Amino acid sequence: MSTLTEQQINQHLREIQEWNLTNDRFIQRTFTFAEYMDGIRFVHEIGSIADEKDHHPSLQVEYGKIIVSLTSHDVGGLSERDFDLAQTIDRVYQKRDE
Repeated sequence: MSTLTEQQINQHLREIQEWNLTNDRFIQRTFTFAEYMDGIRFVHEIGSIADEKDHHPSLQVEYGKIIVSLTSHDVGGLSERDFDLAQTIDRVYQKRDE
């Protein structure tokens, strides 16, 4: 697996519009929740998925929001794996409204 080019990163960011590039090495999104425990359940669910994929996001837990940051430490930047997990996390977040 290798890092993505700037062009590839920009293309992927158009597909996951609520994620932002930070420090040229991470993609990050803030998810909001009405209740603290809703955020904790979200962390638990995406944590389980990430562990199955052997790709572990950085998670910041605050009241009413969870900040998720993704990068591929083993390749020193962003890879396809980061964007795949971002899309999966987005689906988990959207599913909670169904």
